[in-house]
Amino acid sequence: MLGRDFNQHSSNLHFSQIRGWSSSLNRSRLLLVVCAGLIFIAFTLIMIQLAFKHKRQLSSSIGTLQDSLREEETKTTTSSSSTKSASSERIKSEIHIKQTREFSSREILHSQQQATKRSNFVWSRYVPPKIPNSFSKFETPLIRHDMVDSSVKNDFFKKSKSVNSGTSKSSTSIGGAQLFKSDFKCIRLRPDSDFARDPQFLYSSCRFENVCMSRKGNWFLFKNVFNRDELNGKIWLSTSATKKHEFNPAKMRMFLKSPPKEWIISQQPTVDEQQEPQDLEKKDTDENSNTDQILKISKDFKWFSTPVFGFSRHSSGNAGHLILDNYLTLFNLMLDFEYVNTNMGILFFDDIFNEETGIHARANMDGNLAESNSLIWAKYFSRYTPLQLCKDRVEGYSIGQAPCRQEVSSSSMRPNAQQQPGNTVKSLSRQGQELAQNDEMVACFSSLVMGTPDSYLFDLYRREAILPLFRNYLLNNIGLLRPLNDLRGERSNKKTLLDRINHKYSQSESQDWYTSIEIVNLKLESMSFKEMFHFFRDLNVYVSTQGSASYMSLFMLHPEATLVYTPMCYRKDLQCSDYNIRFHEALSNVRTISLIQHLDMIECVDPSHVSNQNDEEISSTNQSLEDEIVQGNKESHRKEKSKQTVEVRGLAVKQAPVTRAYYGTCHERIDPVKLFQLISQIVSED
Repeated sequence: MLGRDFNQHSSNLHFSQIRGWSSSLNRSRLLLVVCAGLIFIAFTLIMIQLAFKHKRQLSSSIGTLQDSLREEETKTTTSSSSTKSASSERIKSEIHIKQTREFSSREILHSQQQATKRSNFVWSRYVPPKIPNSFSKFETPLIRHDMVDSSVKNDFFKKSKSVNSGTSKSSTSIGGAQLFKSDFKCIRLRPDSDFARDPQFLYSSCRFENVCMSRKGNWFLFKNVFNRDELNGKIWLSTSATKKHEFNPAKMRMFLKSPPKEWIISQQPTVDEQQEPQDLEKKDTDENSNTDQILKISKDFKWFSTPVFGFSRHSSGNAGHLILDNYLTLFNLMLDFEYVNTNMGILFFDDIFNEETGIHARANMDGNLAESNSLIWAKYFSRYTPLQLCKDRVEGYSIGQAPCRQEVSSSSMRPNAQQQPGNTVKSLSRQGQELAQNDEMVACFSSLVMGTPDSYLFDLYRREAILPLFRNYLLNNIGLLRPLNDLRGERSNKKTLLDRINHKYSQSESQDWYTSIEIVNLKLESMSFKEMFHFFRDLNVYVSTQGSASYMSLFMLHPEATLVYTPMCYRKDLQCSDYNIRFHEALSNVRTISLIQHLDMIECVDPSHVSNQNDEEISSTNQSLEDEIVQGNKESHRKEKSKQTVEVRGLAVKQAPVTRAYYGTCHERIDPVKLFQLISQIVSED
């Protein structure tokens, strides 16, 4: 009992101790947990307090920074404004310094004033070379237009011959130097058009210096060039604007020689073209063998020191061709070679009455008219009477005063223009040497421009800028160019004219529709060119067909100038075309209205009927009048019949589907009422 009790008590004691230790351990753990929690809470509170403190400091810093930024921005704005102002002033100063370095205000004004004085220099920068000293005795001045009396011209040439006859027969340079040498500047145009110039021409136009022409009509340059074989004896250019393949006289060959060191007056008899070169060569066997450096000149040799422009005329009896294929192309050459000056000569290479060389100059028109027109227009561009290539059947070629003749011989074709089929470069060179040995020079030019641009009648595209320059230059030369303001000041009568037109419809319809407008039925053949220029300068509305007279629209300077363009119509298919209106549409001085858009007012009248009608009028006028009553009845019947016939033969027309270069066979009859309405609308515009 006692043992069991004792053991039981020990066991209880053991478990009681274990429980005490466990409870103590739990309390320790709990205390540690509580302490850790308190420490965490304290740390958290400290961190929160530090965060709030940092936030307050950050807010304060941000505010300070914002204030600083505002102050800085204010300072920057002020500084930027002052910087911009300083920069602007600096730039202005630099510009001013640069401008001052270029031109001061006074220099600019002076330069502008001098530019006005130097305006001729802009047009004429070129200066021709001086005549060589050895040939000054042969200088032949051109004849001014005021020396028109033929006796004055004859005396002039007699004097020239007498001067030559009194000179020494030869001259040699000192120390073997050259007496002179030639030079040339050429233009080569290469348009892409199908109708472009013949590829056989080396150049379009050239300015030759110290160039000479021989008795046979050949042209020589005295210059040593590296490509002599490529140039010698070749066709360099054409002097005709049309450049027809078959027009040989307009094809100019050039032969090259070495610059001469000696000249002699030829003592041989006059060269006839019919003589063979072999015969001529025999006559020269006793002369100096070094003929390449000896220049043989004729007894009547001339040297022209004034610049000369040469061309072959084309259809100069036609106003359109006269302008566009002759003198406009001449003006183009003057611009190309920088010598737009009336102090120059004109040289015609053709003879209008020659069967060969005048074929294009005459162009199936009256030769006297063509000759007269070309001579008159020469006065507008040159202060001198024109020169011409002349030819005597016995004496050969020479340079004389226009007009002169080119007499036809058995071999009328000049060697200069002939083409021998199969000729090689070597044979041409040999031909040039033979010509040089057996020929004599009759004239030399200090400056001679040859060639011509393409026809302006057939090719105006992108070349229209020259037209106002040409017109103003021409009108200024004859004293008819006026400022635009002067013409605008003459429009004060427009209101009266408009009032008449506007009130016309309230009047009787039986009155003439055109009584309120001054109508001029032009007969250009009865007017001088100066009268034409004066008339068209002040004209405001011009009604014309596409013939030569239409090209006078170039000279319309009225501020409201208008061309009413009537197309050409063809009787076979009753179709019309205004092909040549393209020239007029390129003019800035005139507004062009084509009636191709108003074909309802045009009828085609058979030209044979018009001819018969005119014959009737002429025959009736020549008849003797036996009785006034009978004649009155005849006249009334004739007029009624004529009126009915015209109305029957007038046929409506239509526009050609494709624009073609028509040369119409119809006489166009225009409805006067519709034409009046169109014109009244034109002149009534504000």
